[in-house]
Amino acid sequence: MTAARGLSTRRGARHALVACLCASATLAGTAWAHRLSESTLALDVVAQGLSGTWDIALHDLAQQTPLGDLPTDLASAHGWLAARPALAGVALGRLLLTGDGKPCPAQALRAEMATRDGELHLQVAFAAPCEAAPRQLGVDAQALFSADPRHQMLLKLNLAEQIRVAAFTEKSARQGFALRDPPWWEHVASDLRSGVWHIWTGLDHVLFLLCLLLPAVLLRGSHHNTWGGAKAVVVEVLKVVTAFTIAHSLTLSLAALHLVSLPSRLTESAIALSVLFAALLNIRPVAHLRRWQAAFGFGLVHGFGFASALEDLGGNGASLVATLAAFNVGVEAGQLVVVSVFLPLAYAFALRAWYRPVVLRAGSIAIALLATVWFAERAFNLKLLPEF
Repeated sequence: MTAARGLSTRRGARHALVACLCASATLAGTAWAHRLSESTLALDVVAQGLSGTWDIALHDLAQQTPLGDLPTDLASAHGWLAARPALAGVALGRLLLTGDGKPCPAQALRAEMATRDGELHLQVAFAAPCEAAPRQLGVDAQALFSADPRHQMLLKLNLAEQIRVAAFTEKSARQGFALRDPPWWEHVASDLRSGVWHIWTGLDHVLFLLCLLLPAVLLRGSHHNTWGGAKAVVVEVLKVVTAFTIAHSLTLSLAALHLVSLPSRLTESAIALSVLFAALLNIRPVAHLRRWQAAFGFGLVHGFGFASALEDLGGNGASLVATLAAFNVGVEAGQLVVVSVFLPLAYAFALRAWYRPVVLRAGSIAIALLATVWFAERAFNLKLLPEF
């Protein structure tokens, strides 16, 4: 009877893994962007002021200004754009650039259609002359968020051999930048902060890790003060965290060095599936599947997710290696803080009668439901959850 139950459980585990992999594989055919609404503004400082390129998905731009029927492929998009010569100027009107507090009006030089991650994008090259060579840059993107508060704009500011990056959201729609090349330690500090912030704001990464750690504190046994129980918990946590770290560091490095790449839609959807799988493990444990093994296997996918954030930081050659190292250290530091806060609390409550039914089981069910919604959003480009 026990052997039959073990065989059934192993078959269930295989079926669950196959289902997750098949669901991910179906997404590879067409690589839609996982971000719901995003644009990229690249700026160069020149003697006369600024020059740059603004890249925005056509369906995102359609939320900002009426465009009528949108083209469905690149071939028809060229003719569609040619029939709308004023569109580039209208799009640039959503951005306000200033140098030392004085306007630097953006003037469209050329516009073209392109595809990225399977979506049509409008790319507008422009010049923004200022009264004098600016020392302080101001970027005001408030108009982008009036129609879509969930929009995000990524700024890539090229200064000599260094690229500075900033993200604009509804809460940070106005930002200023000193146009100087900061010292190396500021680069390192910025990349470290980016890594820490990415793990703290990446709720999917955090929930995946916590799902695998929730049962770990139960290894302390039934005694309140035994070193053996505490040691077992620490060892299990170290196994999970180390496996996750090694796995995502490996794929993060491979992707950052452009040795391996995956479509963002596939990556982000697979990350959602990993959270779902980790939550289901707490609801229906699988025999012979160690949690550190799940952490390593799905950690490989999470590494590609980290790489998408690292790619936004720019850099090449030696600077890319330095950025990669600092960013990854930041990710590990942010991860360590999360575990350091979680572990003592979970350990303290592990022996309470409500820990298993409320925290472990009900909490995992809630996370599984959230992960299912994430998967639907990312796989099918839907908007199901409100933006907070």
